[in-house]
Amino acid sequence: MSSETLQLEGFDGSIRGTKTLFIGKEQDLLCRLAVLEGESLFKGRTILVIQERARSTQGASVPLCLLKRRWDCVFRVRENFEAQMVATYAANAPKPLRIVWWCDGGGGHEIPRALWNRWTKNDVTLLGFSHAGDMLGCEWDTIYFPKDATESMIGVVLGSRGTGVRSLASGISGHLTEISASGAALVWSNVGDADTRGSLYWYDPTEGRAQMYKMSKVEAVGMLDEVARWMEQGMG
Repeated sequence: MSSETLQLEGFDGSIRGTKTLFIGKEQDLLCRLAVLEGESLFKGRTILVIQERARSTQGASVPLCLLKRRWDCVFRVRENFEAQMVATYAANAPKPLRIVWWCDGGGGHEIPRALWNRWTKNDVTLLGFSHAGDMLGCEWDTIYFPKDATESMIGVVLGSRGTGVRSLASGISGHLTEISASGAALVWSNVGDADTRGSLYWYDPTEGRAQMYKMSKVEAVGMLDEVARWMEQGMG
């Protein structure tokens, strides 16, 4: 695959019911999560799982953008029994279920295989997040790269999915500047792809940003109730 013959199409597939890794910034993950929730008409549940380092003596330093978002449930996972609590919730929660799995740095994180094997149905979507491309031991169906991804980084990440998959990164460097300048980034996916290696596409990292800030009916009613109580107290 040479840079002269490489042709990239826009990624138009859905990640619902898949296992998807996001590399880069939490905001890019939240944008794509907003798109995913919109596809499901905001039905079901969306939960956050914070995986802490086992030997850490301090709590996880979770980014503010994640803490400010409204989640249906938040779990902290450090020990196996805590992972089992996530599994129990996932099995009984209204579907579709969206699970965002965030790791507290340190690299080398892997989602427990016992959980991974359970979440194979279309009503559960697993979204992993990595700043630098770790969590590579997991067999992701789709991998979103950051805008500043290099050919070397892409090759290493795709190499975790197999030697043949890594070859897709060959010759991509000549296109990265143009892709980034247009505001786009790369995504790899093997969902519904005839080629067993999957394919590289471009995508818009900002898609879904407007949906992130839309207030749901429940949130709107709650805010109005708070304003009404505040006014009553001020007038009393």
